[in-house]
Amino acid sequence: MILLFLALLLTSNPYTKAAPVTLSSTGADVTTGSAVNRVTVYPSGVRVERSASVRLVRGINNVLITPLQGNIDPESITVSVDGNVTVMSVIPAVNFLESPAATAETNRLNRQKRDLELRIAFQENLVYVLNEEEQALKENRRIEGNPQLSGILYLRDVMDFYRQRLTEISTKRLEIRREISDLNEELRRVNNQLAGQRGTQREPVTEVKVLLDSPMEMTGRIRVSYFSGDAQWQPVYDIRVEDVNSPLRLQYKAGISQRTGENWDNVEIFLSSSGPLRGQQSPVLNPWRIDFPRALRVSNSESTFQESRRLVRDGTEMQLSGIVVDATTNEPLSGANVIIPGTSGGTVTNNQGFFSLQVPSAITDLEVRYIGYETMRVPVTGNILAVAMNAADFAMDEVVVSGYSPAKAAAPAPVVMDTPLSFNFEVPARYTVPGDGEEQQVVITEYDLDAQYTYLAIPKIEEKVWLQARISDWERLNLLNGRANLFLGSTYLGNSRINPSVLTDTLALNLGVDEGIIIDRTKVDQYSSRSFLGGKVTQTLTWDIEVRNTKRHSVTIRLTDQIPVSNRREISVDLSDAGGARHNNETGELVWHLEVGPNLSRTVRFSYQVRHPNDERVVLE
Repeated sequence: MILLFLALLLTSNPYTKAAPVTLSSTGADVTTGSAVNRVTVYPSGVRVERSASVRLVRGINNVLITPLQGNIDPESITVSVDGNVTVMSVIPAVNFLESPAATAETNRLNRQKRDLELRIAFQENLVYVLNEEEQALKENRRIEGNPQLSGILYLRDVMDFYRQRLTEISTKRLEIRREISDLNEELRRVNNQLAGQRGTQREPVTEVKVLLDSPMEMTGRIRVSYFSGDAQWQPVYDIRVEDVNSPLRLQYKAGISQRTGENWDNVEIFLSSSGPLRGQQSPVLNPWRIDFPRALRVSNSESTFQESRRLVRDGTEMQLSGIVVDATTNEPLSGANVIIPGTSGGTVTNNQGFFSLQVPSAITDLEVRYIGYETMRVPVTGNILAVAMNAADFAMDEVVVSGYSPAKAAAPAPVVMDTPLSFNFEVPARYTVPGDGEEQQVVITEYDLDAQYTYLAIPKIEEKVWLQARISDWERLNLLNGRANLFLGSTYLGNSRINPSVLTDTLALNLGVDEGIIIDRTKVDQYSSRSFLGGKVTQTLTWDIEVRNTKRHSVTIRLTDQIPVSNRREISVDLSDAGGARHNNETGELVWHLEVGPNLSRTVRFSYQVRHPNDERVVLE
């Protein structure tokens, strides 16, 4: 009994020293969020770097980092910790119960939806009250049997009251139902917008379980990086010309969009010109077998069909390779995105337009995208594909850029990090990029460029004069293929394209039609004729081209026309008067470089003859 009393006394004494806390074998559990502080965006995909501050105990710590949003590649997740903390394991997991955080736009739409639903309910209650009042009037309008309700005048007053009130009720109810219809239409649009917003949030979130061994109790900073396919960037150029006596200003920008469902708030941004090398393989050059035409048609088609079936249908994966070219020029397209539909997988073509990637055997087609070209769906019929892409339609003639060099930088020059396979930009300022797919344009740098302004006219096609800026020596600007927005003063001229892969010596930018220069092309009938001699027809055509300059300064115009070129021995073409033009015998092109003074006109005349058999018809106009 005494021993028991002493034991109770010791255990209940508040001054007794407590036993030390012993961690379980699984260690201390810590759950933390994290913030995105840096992203490296590729033409298709992004590497996200984020960090979190956690309190660690000495020994083993189980840290759960959540939530990570977007279509994340689990194999790309890496974790590092400051100090002497050892990362023992990194285990990504998918949480199907956790909902991604709603964006500010989604929250706004939800508030708007609730407000509309309340307004609709209020209006429906008004209709209910009006219906009840109408029913009460109908039930109490009988007055017979009441001696106090007698007389023609009183009856007339009662009927006028009922008529007036029922009319008011019907009119008010019609107005309310019309308002309810408008509110329901607005609610439908909000619901559709919400459905589009939620499309970026349907994927479950990813959590990262990290096992850390800390030598002491401390506050540590954990850094997590991973690759996601839910982002992209493309070059965007703003080209501005104030007048023909001022430098041309080029603003080099990047259009970034991402659909992770999470905003990147005030982050550092790096831009890479090529995608990560994961999964990419070099192309394979298969044997080129030739045969006689008849045998080639039979045996080669059969072997191609058998090889396609074997490659596409056997196994779980197959290797595809191919080339992407321009359908018009047959030039290879470098940096084209080759995407496996329905997935985040894909690759990018190299400088020669080649690509190679592993795809599931069930894939029947690929999607090919390239800035300035129409997106294509290419059927997979074998292990080697050739893709010819058509240029997209633009508001004005497409601009071909071969390069230029800056006269001076109008903004701090970008930090460019060259690698053996690409170059990367460090964006000089921090930006916020929304997570709903809306494009955010960020400025990389600006240049003031020395340009030679000339005018271009082809009146046979269109009697207009185009202002053109030409810039040379371009190799130092690290241009990429991208769209360009053209401005003359404050006037927006339209879209064009910059393509640095075209190897010419100058950049030629068509800046639009100059209405201050008038051009007119007419046939001179008195010097045009048609004659017959010795079974031959001789047609003589003479043309005048007049250029009028209504501007206050001289202009230089590159004027282009042509004469026909014969494809048959029986047809001959003779240029009898070139009018001072430079003539290309192979193409029939005539080129003048005209200096036209202010408020002056110049006219050039050229003439040619075409002879052909009189029993054949040749169309010349």
